[in-house]
Amino acid sequence: MGPIKPGGLTDRWLSDFPNLYADTSANSGNNALSRDPDFSREFIPRYRSKLIFGSDCSCTEGKGAGVSQGNNPEASRLTGKCVATATFGLLKQLTSLEIFRQVTWQNGTKLFRVKF
Repeated sequence: MGPIKPGGLTDRWLSDFPNLYADTSANSGNNALSRDPDFSREFIPRYRSKLIFGSDCSCTEGKGAGVSQGNNPEASRLTGKCVATATFGLLKQLTSLEIFRQVTWQNGTKLFRVKF
């Protein structure tokens, strides 16, 4: 696959459409963030208010016993791992604590108007 080229559709659409958000769930979210960590380190802060942590994983015990990784060649590196846990760790590694908290908690609660 190689490095991500700046100015792609996701970059443009998140810039151009104020009501468009992106979730980081499942294999696709993990693949997008892990494919080019240098790009992701710039992308995440740029769209920090439009990214939402998703925990779509077919495992039921948090250790990756789900089937989706085995059926998805692009995600074979996640076989035996919980996709949600791996993505959570990736976000932690690629961002500051402030941005991590915003993406993994604040954006979702704000968008879906969750009251505590």
